[in-house]
Amino acid sequence: MSNFKDITSSVQVIGCIFNNPKILDMTETYFFAEEDFVDEPIKEDPNARKRRSTKESRENAANEAENVENEIKKNKEEHYREVEGYSEYELLKFVQNQNVKAWMVMLIWLCFNAVWGFLYLFGVIDNADLLMITVFYFLCDYICILFFCPFQTYIMKNKCCVNCRIYDWGHFMMFTPMLFIKNFFSWSLFFTSLVVLIHWENVYAKYTQRFWSESNQTLQCNHCKDKTCQMKKALSGRTNAKA
Repeated sequence: MSNFKDITSSVQVIGCIFNNPKILDMTETYFFAEEDFVDEPIKEDPNARKRRSTKESRENAANEAENVENEIKKNKEEHYREVEGYSEYELLKFVQNQNVKAWMVMLIWLCFNAVWGFLYLFGVIDNADLLMITVFYFLCDYICILFFCPFQTYIMKNKCCVNCRIYDWGHFMMFTPMLFIKNFFSWSLFFTSLVVLIHWENVYAKYTQRFWSESNQTLQCNHCKDKTCQMKKALSGRTNAKA
């Protein structure tokens, strides 16, 4: 017999049974606890809520940093895990194919941004417009990673960002409009990103085996901790379903 008595609740239970006698045929059991009979709702300690929120923020930041590291570590020797018996001929074919596609992307990107250069030269747009274009490119970088990347879909055909041949081109592409502004700070952004691009290409040319999932286990899906591709796959699945 329970030590807890609540006349109002008892009346409500009797009313429910009266309106729906089938309730008595239910076989599920429920064990009441003291928490079911509190007079006032339990108030959460604001400090505890704040501590939990801070902890979650730190965990999210740590996960994000780990994801970024997972994407950029493929060009590091210490993170290279060789796939035994991989075909060097297939690796060469893969590299040649990816190089052709990469320079197609570069050509398209330079021609596209040359339009901004001509508009700036003829006074149609000014420094503020070029700055806003750069900010827009920054936003597009995240859109390409999380939702849709036209370069990946139509040109590179790679399965994810981790395996992307032009992964470290992001800063160069983002700061391309800064080349047209005759200012030390704008040029420092562009030429620094150019140095990053050159370094990436140099490593890719020297250690091509690090950038192919069939020769580097680190790039294989079962070793990947970055799940950003899942969102793209979900969106792609919905699109195919509608089609």
